[in-house]
Amino acid sequence: MSVRGNRKAKDQRVPKKIRTAARKLDFSGTDADCWVFAEVEFNGSYMFHKQPAQEEIAGSISDGLERIKAEPETWEGMWYQTDMKSWPEDQQRYQLVRRS
Repeated sequence: MSVRGNRKAKDQRVPKKIRTAARKLDFSGTDADCWVFAEVEFNGSYMFHKQPAQEEIAGSISDGLERIKAEPETWEGMWYQTDMKSWPEDQQRYQLVRRS
């Protein structure tokens, strides 16, 4: 006997929950010492379903690293050209990726 033959009528089923807005995650109560910041090199291409919120910043890459480590509930990571760390600070650029 198949389960499909014993389904409830539509008016007897539990109504589906319809989400009208994206879930908001709250990381503000987390311990910043528990976050892991792994460096990963990649070829520069990536795919996404929805464009991540980014901030492009001209400045020291080390300042950007300190910023994401100080505010892990706000920033998911950062992108920068690997060899740019050795460039003069006034020529360095990076992108911070906002946690969504």
